[in-house]
Amino acid sequence: MRITAKDVFKFLSGVFFATTTSSAYFAWYQVSVPFLGLTVTPDLWVVRGFIHFVLFLIAVYCGFVRK
Repeated sequence: MRITAKDVFKFLSGVFFATTTSSAYFAWYQVSVPFLGLTVTPDLWVVRGFIHFVLFLIAVYCGFVRK
């Protein structure tokens, strides 16, 4: 069985979509989450969501659109 780069990008597009929506949810409801002694604030959720949305668009392009 061979795993191609296109299949990896298809998988990553789903992963980035899930993290984008969860980050948007936490930011919308102003949830702060403690993580390893630090607190992830809603402002950081917005930044993380934006970065993962850009990565989602790149993964969709590489996995589904590009020939």
